[in-house]
Amino acid sequence: MKTTYTSNQVGRPDAGASIIVAIFFAAAIGLMVSSFLLLANSEYKMSTRAMLSNSSLNLAEAGAEEALWALNNDDWSTWTESGSYAVKKVSNFDLGSSKTGTFSVVVEDYKSNPAILVEGRVQTPTGVESFRQLKIDLAGRSLFSNGLVAITQLTLGGGGQFPTSGSDKDKDSDKDGIFNDKDNDDDGDGILDDNDKDDDGNGILDVMEIDTDGDGFADAADSDDDGNGIADDLETDSDGDGIMNAFDDDDDGDGLTDDVDKDDDGNGIDDDLESDKDKDGIPDSNDLEDNQSEIGIMVDSYDSSKGAYDAFLNRGDQISVASPSAASGSVNINSSEIYGYIGTGGGTPDMDSGAQVHGVDTPVGTLVDSNRVTADFTSDYPNVSPPAMPSANTSLPAPDGTKTITIGTGGTQWAPEEYQLSNLDLIGQTTLLIDGPVILRIDGNFNTSGNSEIRLSSNGSAAIYLAGNADFGGSGIVNGTQAASNFVVYSTSTNPASQIRMRGNSDVFGAVYAPNSSIELVGNTDVFGSLVGNTITVSGNADFHYDEQLALFYNDSSSTTYGMKTWRELVQNSEQVDFESYFSP
Repeated sequence: MKTTYTSNQVGRPDAGASIIVAIFFAAAIGLMVSSFLLLANSEYKMSTRAMLSNSSLNLAEAGAEEALWALNNDDWSTWTESGSYAVKKVSNFDLGSSKTGTFSVVVEDYKSNPAILVEGRVQTPTGVESFRQLKIDLAGRSLFSNGLVAITQLTLGGGGQFPTSGSDKDKDSDKDGIFNDKDNDDDGDGILDDNDKDDDGNGILDVMEIDTDGDGFADAADSDDDGNGIADDLETDSDGDGIMNAFDDDDDGDGLTDDVDKDDDGNGIDDDLESDKDKDGIPDSNDLEDNQSEIGIMVDSYDSSKGAYDAFLNRGDQISVASPSAASGSVNINSSEIYGYIGTGGGTPDMDSGAQVHGVDTPVGTLVDSNRVTADFTSDYPNVSPPAMPSANTSLPAPDGTKTITIGTGGTQWAPEEYQLSNLDLIGQTTLLIDGPVILRIDGNFNTSGNSEIRLSSNGSAAIYLAGNADFGGSGIVNGTQAASNFVVYSTSTNPASQIRMRGNSDVFGAVYAPNSSIELVGNTDVFGSLVGNTITVSGNADFHYDEQLALFYNDSSSTTYGMKTWRELVQNSEQVDFESYFSP
């Protein structure tokens, strides 16, 4: 239709044209609204499907966790066992908005070589349903995947188990049955007390334990030993020449001026041991930080596959100092340095102002890196059962002329020598030489004292299953392989009063798994390996270096725990599993 305008109608279409334009405009608006509604509905459906799909996957993951817990605790009480597999279904999860969920789990070959099949399924009130299926392959998970873990309480720098005050008539530092006042070797290290710089074995030099005025500062670090307000130099005349030390150029009268004399007061204590600028009880000659609070226990990691630990060339930050406990203070590091991570099950860790928590990625100048302190640490630590050893030796070989007992020479990697003993006590000068692979099952206690030691040759390895307590004193554990995985102690005790103490004179390359026992590391014994205990206390000058290779360590069926190795989603119809067939009668 053609529209014409007169001179007085410019810009005003006739009524018919207006209606037609309005109709077309309304149709266009209607089409746009319709398209928008269709698009919104489509996006809503896509969003709903995505949420259902995510919920299905979450349920599948929950089912997988249920299977891992059953495997690692060998508890199938809520499962249905049938032949080589075990199954479990949990339904009626309330997912909100009237949605419900179900997971179904099948653990194939659950007693030997397990794998997990799991499905998560979600349903809506309108009948819309979503499911996701996963297949999970497993591998043995190391019991030592974190480094330093205590189930209930972990304390670094908390003082040793041996008292440092009180009458010697009431103390037996080396637990040898002879009280200190009658014992000429209080700490049982084979060095007579007269020649021993630490004769109570508490990790503190004897000279640093004498505190005449009881002011908290050892005399060797106190400028006023008797607390009378007069500096020692102003009331002491060491050589009796009538000139007080403060004004005497030769305090001990030995003819050597004090500026060149290593013992210028003649008291028998090296001057270096008497200078302690920060009054922390550590002589400046041994103090890394003379003028500030001393860093206590130092904790870090290293990779033994790259060689020995080296603070510059082979030092890592892949250790977790952790406790799954949610109690506040379940991890207490005092003034220690953690070159790694701290983890708790929800509580806040305790630390002093001198504490450090850092790693390779920590900004320079940051003492406590908040990114390395977490409150979501969780992990299972199942009990370990002693192995059945029907053909095990029930006694050790007789010692040779050098008081050495040698075991392991007839063992192989696949068939180690086996010993089952009621108790094992190494005393005096006895050496237990492990010259090949062995398994030691000790149904009671294991103690070393005096100058006795456990020594691994370059061919040696030991897995020790311990039902009672252990006190590794004496000359300690000498691991010639320097591989922590070659000396592993598994506590089979479920008694929370059981104890494992490590206080020997040698650095320890090894690992201890004792989820129900207390572990105490005392004195100057550094550990290169891993510790897992109910409680852990590290004191004295003992540092701790986690061997990262232990994260890959998996020993035998009696210590089996599983973790996820690989997983994939079953998306093709041809590979999806009919879970209902496993639950049909």
